[in-house]
Amino acid sequence: MNLTALVQTIRNLDGAWGKRWPGLPLVYGACVHQLNGQASVGTQSARIRSLLGAGEAVAQRIERMGRAAAAQKNEPAYHSRLHTATTLVSLTALLLAQRQVEHRATQGLSPSEARMLLAMVAHDAGHPGRINTVTHELEGASYELVAPLLKKHGVNAEDTRAVKDIILSTDPRVGAQHYQTAHKTTCSTQRLAWQRLFVQEADVLASALPQLQAELTRQLAKEWAKFNKKAAAGLLKPSGRLGFLEGGTRFSTPAARSMGIDKLVAKQIAAIRTSGT
Repeated sequence: MNLTALVQTIRNLDGAWGKRWPGLPLVYGACVHQLNGQASVGTQSARIRSLLGAGEAVAQRIERMGRAAAAQKNEPAYHSRLHTATTLVSLTALLLAQRQVEHRATQGLSPSEARMLLAMVAHDAGHPGRINTVTHELEGASYELVAPLLKKHGVNAEDTRAVKDIILSTDPRVGAQHYQTAHKTTCSTQRLAWQRLFVQEADVLASALPQLQAELTRQLAKEWAKFNKKAAAGLLKPSGRLGFLEGGTRFSTPAARSMGIDKLVAKQIAAIRTSGT
């Protein structure tokens, strides 16, 4: 999936949001299918089946919660089921690109890829539509919400700890720390340090793209306006955009660079700085 295809997929999801929404479980299943290729489900290990079973259960839980919140007009404007679906397809695009970078023949979904998909679908579970007051506040709550589902589906202790770690790493406050840790080693999707970075990149990839950023920024501003109107207004200013682009995820995985995302971000930064606004 190249960048053009990713943008179109995200636009299709946005267009379906509302009455034509297919449901988060369907989006999660489509991502699994795309990464699994022609591999037979029967050839998957018990470990992968546990991870995927938990991911499916989490998707179902979030869909139910989101529908209930929407019925009460209380689903967050940005951190909604649509955001989770967008991050799932973004992660799928990154993982497919990473396979190409490594010249790796597709042999079905790997355990590390299944682990990242599970962390991705769970990372904003139950998000209340506000920001952290302390580090890992909302991310920790998301993990606690889905932890029983991991146990129910037999996710092993190592994967459970890793999924929690990856979810906590999506707190923007700790991004720089994880970037430094990962870049002390060679990139590999089998390394937890790099799994964090892939999920972090997928979490904000759509917002980094010039084709999509305006609408996504408006959604986040609408969400923030409920508790901090000044901060919400700041998001819509060029300085707010610059702060996000310079202070956020660096798009340093080989996958992101092969897709040209780092260059798109650099171009936007240069344009804002040149305009002087």
